[in-house]
Amino acid sequence: MHEETCRLEGFKESLKTRDKQNERDHDYRKKKLNHETLKNVIVLLVCVVGIVIGLYLLVAKGRDTLGTGLLVAAFMTLLNGGRALLPKSD
Repeated sequence: MHEETCRLEGFKESLKTRDKQNERDHDYRKKKLNHETLKNVIVLLVCVVGIVIGLYLLVAKGRDTLGTGLLVAAFMTLLNGGRALLPKSD
């Protein structure tokens, strides 16, 4: 009977430890997801601003070289998911 009680206590402690580790893993994944979301929003905003500035330079100011280059770079970065601006961190 004593052996079974000791096994049960050991199993309870093992479950507590596993539960704490799962909670830490969950918090880490939440932080990483929040970081990725913020990074994606920043990249999206930078790309949209780049497209707007490129269109402005191309249409309003008549600077074909600068406007076209900026427009193409911002659009391609937007299509590429921001990987051209920020490397993926693991």
